[in-house]
Amino acid sequence: MYEQFKEVLVVSFQVPEDRITPDASLEDLEFDSLELVELSLALQERFGADVSEEDLIELRRVGPIVEALTTRATKAA
Repeated sequence: MYEQFKEVLVVSFQVPEDRITPDASLEDLEFDSLELVELSLALQERFGADVSEEDLIELRRVGPIVEALTTRATKAA
């Protein structure tokens, strides 16, 4: 799931792959509020997991976001 999440960030948001680590925050990756909405929609489309922009703000870092995606995608399946 981590690699798939990275792919979304790289392909859809042009985030340099070397900047994406489990400890990187969305702030570190320079996401603004509009991009958080777009990321939420992209994750819903790609993984079928409901992760709102509020969830992304609360989870903040790549590692916890991937954990939430894994849990929510499993429940959605």
